[in-house]
Amino acid sequence: SMTAEEELPGLGPEIPYRSAVGSLLHAAIGTRFDIAHAVSQVGRFNATPKLPHWVQVKHILRYLKGTRAYCIRFCPNNDAELSKLLLYAYVDSDWAGDIATRRSTTGFILLLGGMPITWKSQLQPCVTLSSTKAEYVAACLCAQEVMWLRRLMEELGGKQVAPTTVYEDNDGCIALSKNPRNKGRTKHIAIKWHYVRDCVKRKD
Repeated sequence: SMTAEEELPGLGPEIPYRSAVGSLLHAAIGTRFDIAHAVSQVGRFNATPKLPHWVQVKHILRYLKGTRAYCIRFCPNNDAELSKLLLYAYVDSDWAGDIATRRSTTGFILLLGGMPITWKSQLQPCVTLSSTKAEYVAACLCAQEVMWLRRLMEELGGKQVAPTTVYEDNDGCIALSKNPRNKGRTKHIAIKWHYVRDCVKRKD
């Protein structure tokens, strides 16, 4: 893991760190979701980059050079109407992965008919006390994106008639989203993160 250690010298003005990170961010947002997490890591040091951070940026650039043939493929099916394309998502989180703040990182990707259409990797806005809560916060952020896309699809004439499946690998998070049990252990969770529970109740 990368840390901005005070004793390490900063990069000189001749090193285009911010420019390189900006270019990587553009690629991560537009077409290369496989580097989203790595770019979010190096982007945290834009204010005071050190040599190890520049080494990581060059590592990502070398990875992109070696995988230039990688791309997102959209394979339209002339027989498939927009309304028949199913929206589904994968979501995950680490727990206290950021060494400096001990905040967790959320990552999710949404697919429409098997084709990726939106993705995100970002630090969570709060410190979580357990892996279940870290996953629950991630699921809530993903659910917000899902609901926005469901409304957009409806406006475009592709209303999702079935609930959107969100793939989550934490049993505690799944149980919490379905049933508010173990209230003693989960009462510290802020009310705003229970949005995902409402989505499950509405069968969205």
